[in-house]
Amino acid sequence: MTEELMNNMNKGKITEIPAVNVRNSLESLSRLESSASQVVHRLESVKTVLEEEAAVQTPTAPTYFFNPDKKLPSEILTNLEALISQPYDPDSDEIAEYPLPPLDEMSHLVLVSHSITSYLSYLNRRQLMKVTSKILTDTSRWLSQMFRFLDCAASYHKDSSECLVRAIRLAMAAKFPGYFEHGIKSLPDVALYISENSSPLILQFACRQIGLPATSIRVVPCNTIDGSSGTMDISALQKMISIDVTAERVPLFLVANLGASLLGESDNILRIQEICHANHIWLHGRGHNLASLMLAQGALDANTSIVDSMTLNLSNWFGVPAVPSVLLYRPISNFSPAMLFDSDPLLSRYLSAISVWMMLQSMGRDIITDRITAAFNSCKAFYDIVAKVSGLSVLSKAPAANVPIAEIVNKPLNVTVSILPPPFPLLFDMSNNLYFQLLFESAVPVVVFKFDVDFSQLSSEDKGQNSDAVVPQSSNNQEKVAEITPSYIDRLNSWLGQILQRDSSQIDLEIIEHGKHGTCIRFCPLELGIGELPPPEEYLESFAQCIDAQVEILRATVKHKQTFNKLVRENPVLQLIELSDWAGLGGVRYVPEFIDTSVAEEARGELNKLNNNLVDQLRTTDSAFSLGEADGMTCVRFGMVTDDTDVHELLELVIEAGQSIQEDTKVLDSMSEIVKKGIEAATLDLQRENEEKLWQEGILRHVPVFGHFVNWFSPPPKEGIKGRSLNLQQGVVETTENIYKYHMQLPSGVTPSGQNSSGHTPLSGHSRSESQSSATNTQTTTVKQLPAQIPQQQQHSALVEETTTDNKPPAEEPTETKNEVTHEKDSEPAL
Repeated sequence: MTEELMNNMNKGKITEIPAVNVRNSLESLSRLESSASQVVHRLESVKTVLEEEAAVQTPTAPTYFFNPDKKLPSEILTNLEALISQPYDPDSDEIAEYPLPPLDEMSHLVLVSHSITSYLSYLNRRQLMKVTSKILTDTSRWLSQMFRFLDCAASYHKDSSECLVRAIRLAMAAKFPGYFEHGIKSLPDVALYISENSSPLILQFACRQIGLPATSIRVVPCNTIDGSSGTMDISALQKMISIDVTAERVPLFLVANLGASLLGESDNILRIQEICHANHIWLHGRGHNLASLMLAQGALDANTSIVDSMTLNLSNWFGVPAVPSVLLYRPISNFSPAMLFDSDPLLSRYLSAISVWMMLQSMGRDIITDRITAAFNSCKAFYDIVAKVSGLSVLSKAPAANVPIAEIVNKPLNVTVSILPPPFPLLFDMSNNLYFQLLFESAVPVVVFKFDVDFSQLSSEDKGQNSDAVVPQSSNNQEKVAEITPSYIDRLNSWLGQILQRDSSQIDLEIIEHGKHGTCIRFCPLELGIGELPPPEEYLESFAQCIDAQVEILRATVKHKQTFNKLVRENPVLQLIELSDWAGLGGVRYVPEFIDTSVAEEARGELNKLNNNLVDQLRTTDSAFSLGEADGMTCVRFGMVTDDTDVHELLELVIEAGQSIQEDTKVLDSMSEIVKKGIEAATLDLQRENEEKLWQEGILRHVPVFGHFVNWFSPPPKEGIKGRSLNLQQGVVETTENIYKYHMQLPSGVTPSGQNSSGHTPLSGHSRSESQSSATNTQTTTVKQLPAQIPQQQQHSALVEETTTDNKPPAEEPTETKNEVTHEKDSEPAL
């Protein structure tokens, strides 16, 4: 076909391309969309396969070497599904049925858009520029209107750190016109400012990417005054700028925190903007408070824009995956952004805006506004819930009480508004900057709280319960502070967070570690997962009931912990154990008074065994008891308690159970000692009798061959089998002569009047079971008499039997009961 085309071209003939090929080319995009959609749906339906189920499947060949054979697309997708279905931790208790999250219609469209983006990159240059220009123009115009940033430009990046890198380069290009021609080496020393409440890692990453030294980063301290704590200290910022100017450093860039920190603080944007304008510093804003700009009315004036650039995390705000982060920035005169930073001649970099372009159209302005409004309203309702709960401390900023967000968003820009309710409203003309400052103060995107202990309240409760106590208040508080340590408070908050995540799974809560406040619980409806929405009102009402109940448990546990520790210290058989990973009442170890755990390792092992048995017995009563470990030894852990719990009764239960187990152990030990000594005594008696019998019968009877002649000439007397029985009740060793003579077990010193007396007459065909049926309830251990011809070294291995007889019907086979083990035969003694 190719040769034919070349020949025709050489001959000057025009070759016509079949119309079917043109039609197929135009339909390729549609087929790609359909195929990508089917693949996404297929992966979304993959279920987790456990290890035992995976073993049943057909094993695949190892992939150490590249397979030369061709595989079909369906086979490749099947292998991919098999990889996804395998859990990352087969031993984990929490294995999701579906590894991949479900997708809504909008998320599905955005994922398909990435396949389309790759396909469109093969357009010819002119067509690609036309498509890219249209998409960029529409998206930039829509974002400019939504975020009240007039005549802004937009760029799209993988994450917010790349947005910051580009913003710093824009600031350098605006500050130093020769930056593009001469590079970074021609620049003077610059200074980049960021609040200590924000992570400096983002600036460190940007400096490495651009080539700036790490000494360029200047961390500004935060305010400590109530009401503005966590925000950038303006006076400290001014001093640092003055010092840098004196040291011939050029103030270049400042990152304003607008809800980007863990606690969601928002810097004073009005004062920071004034300082940046006075010192010609590029002001960059980042954080969840920027989402509230979509709720404002009107647009910013191009000459009085609130920031020079801002980072938008649309993927988190709307719960849509794979949407790039957007950088909105004011255009720089005489410079083209593409000429400055982009080296791709086909502009394929800008095709990443397709996913944003599709997402905005799929949602529409009304849905976007409704979602952002619902997020801030749910955050305000959540704050009101936790602020009312006694025992919780709210660490994040409170929404502005005097200016509700609904009043601000319903007012257009540059109007006269009231910031105080009637009858004494304060009216003034609100400019753009003041409007957005009030908006950021009212729209709180994050609520962070933790359980904290009010020692004064605990003291008043203890005083009410123990009115006769004369302990000074100051010493009482000091004792409580010593008992309730910060690490214990962190464990309580970790437990509270896990319980709330389990019982209120509809609300997305996060357990965080704050450098100053320790373990906290964070709620942010603007950090949504795929397809998630802000929680509705009914979910918040259910959460309010749940957190009230759990906080009451925490308060009761903290209150009873003082009594618990005191009672444990006063008890001689209980040891108070410090458990570093336990949030309940605490741990105790039952230690009998006669055991010294510091002397022998064997004693520690016996103590571990005792406490293990103690926990097993306690769990049959209450599942709140569990087994703990500290210092290589086990202990009993006490869980959370309610306000009406009797701690003294719980400890008495532990002591009683421990004493019961201890007594059972003593009985077994004493019985074992009695049996051991009885066996030794019986063995010595039988050995002595055998020796006496040997001398009485004569040595000639035991000489080989000649002994048979002596026994025939003078038969030995026929005697029953003799042995020894151990009376476990009396602890004495008795002979078994009466048992085999009278076929019954008799109390010590008792002899029947006659063999034919009523109830003691032996039956014909006597057997072992018949002897048992006529015996009394005596616990014995029988050691059978050993034959004289058995060597002495084998006599010590004679069978020792523990026999218990009662008045129950006899058993034909050897039986084992609670106090009896029988293995005898009448025909011959056991060896």
